[in-house]
Amino acid sequence: MNEDIKKRIMEKVETVIERVEFIEDDYSDIDFLVEHDILEEKKAEKLKEANGLRNRLVHGYDSLDDETACYAIIELIEDLRDFSVAVLEWKRENSS
Repeated sequence: MNEDIKKRIMEKVETVIERVEFIEDDYSDIDFLVEHDILEEKKAEKLKEANGLRNRLVHGYDSLDDETACYAIIELIEDLRDFSVAVLEWKRENSS
């Protein structure tokens, strides 16, 4: 890769790094949304539940049978829709 291109890419990366507050983990990301009034506390707790379920499914933590997983997904689906709406509203309000 051309050195000039590498330099320009690194400058862009540095600019992004300066503008982004790095968060440690998924749960901290959710807390960040609550702290900045993007997400209500109750919805944040549901989002954390969904994240925990996702981790159990993806990583195989605590063997989880299909019926239990399906029930949990059904219970969380409305909360995940609410989260999507909250993000879209925040994006619309904060777009330049």
